[in-house]
Amino acid sequence: MSRKQAASLRHHRPGRLVGWRILAHSVLIALLCLIVIGCVGYFRHSGYFQLRTIHIRGQLEQVDRASLEAALMGSITGDFFTAQLGQVQQALVELPWVKHVVIRREWPNVLRLTVEENQAVARWGKDAFLVSSGQVLRGSMVAAVGLPVLSGPEGSSSDVYHMYQVIASQLSPLHLQVSQLILDAHGEWRVVTQNGVVLSLGGQYVRERLERFVALYPRLVVDRKQVMNKVDLRYRNGVAVQWGGDE
Repeated sequence: MSRKQAASLRHHRPGRLVGWRILAHSVLIALLCLIVIGCVGYFRHSGYFQLRTIHIRGQLEQVDRASLEAALMGSITGDFFTAQLGQVQQALVELPWVKHVVIRREWPNVLRLTVEENQAVARWGKDAFLVSSGQVLRGSMVAAVGLPVLSGPEGSSSDVYHMYQVIASQLSPLHLQVSQLILDAHGEWRVVTQNGVVLSLGGQYVRERLERFVALYPRLVVDRKQVMNKVDLRYRNGVAVQWGGDE
């Protein structure tokens, strides 16, 4: 063998060795992938990844847990990998009092749910609640203690709650709180404060009339021993006040 042939042989052998190593590594990786896929397929068909445990977290006072669990089981399809969590979440937030739901998978067959409940901001009539979205919901009246009572015609709950926020804000500097707010069938507003004062606001210029009351109230009650019972603000340029003991 000539020197030139020997040099050429030494030059090509390392390249061939590297090629064989790459091929061996590729085959090994392919075999490992096949093993993993086979194991996953085996466990999936064996039911190992079927969702077996569901944990529900959240301070639930009004949400009916039995209805929550029924909606949950009725909306889950598939296993740990294929369950459509968005579909489950949508089914749950459609339940009364459910505001928001976060769902998390936990290996290998567990779902963890965190449920946020709507909070009542007021009572609606005698036997229902109002939440901040303006939606009227039925629930346990145990939670009604201390909440203002709002009422109005059917379909008016959002408007009544918005007006409640406006009136509460305007009365706050006077340290007066709204105990009741009524919108009657004629579209007129009436407020009862926590100390029993009844304000008749009519159906128009409600904010302007409230501003007039806020401006006059300190002068009306200063050095006055009688208790204010009613204030009629429906007059164009004045108010009518009924005091305790007045006929």
